[in-house]
Amino acid sequence: MPTSGEEVGEHGEGQSRFYAPGAELKKYSEHIAQKYDLRRRMRFNSVVLGARWDEDDEYWIVSIADSESITARYILTATDFLSQPRMPDISGIETFAGMIIHTTKWDYSYDLTNRQVAVIGTGATAVQLIPRSHRNWPNSRSTIVRRSG
Repeated sequence: MPTSGEEVGEHGEGQSRFYAPGAELKKYSEHIAQKYDLRRRMRFNSVVLGARWDEDDEYWIVSIADSESITARYILTATDFLSQPRMPDISGIETFAGMIIHTTKWDYSYDLTNRQVAVIGTGATAVQLIPRSHRNWPNSRSTIVRRSG
């Protein structure tokens, strides 16, 4: 069974750059789901309570809140642990008078034009956010802070 897009011949198809913008990633994901008829097997907005391997029958038994359990030979998790905002442990952050926006809960109504912005983190999200912020919000000034741990 293929374990990555590259093994099914789809890696980077239509991608403008290595860290593609979110809209491109969404379009790519939708393309793969349609091409391989995956949506009929997907469950969205479900809370998995647990999963256990049935050694005798060789499949997973997955308990889902507000639903019957399901069985599966494979489990592909798309829990996106990064979708749960983790605010940095910075002394005094609770008294900061400015706006704090986490990328997982972006406030599109907030205009960053002519603002001093501190971006905490240098991962893939920052690679997408920083160039876009300079295009979309003229005269904004960014300070990038790499967080550790």
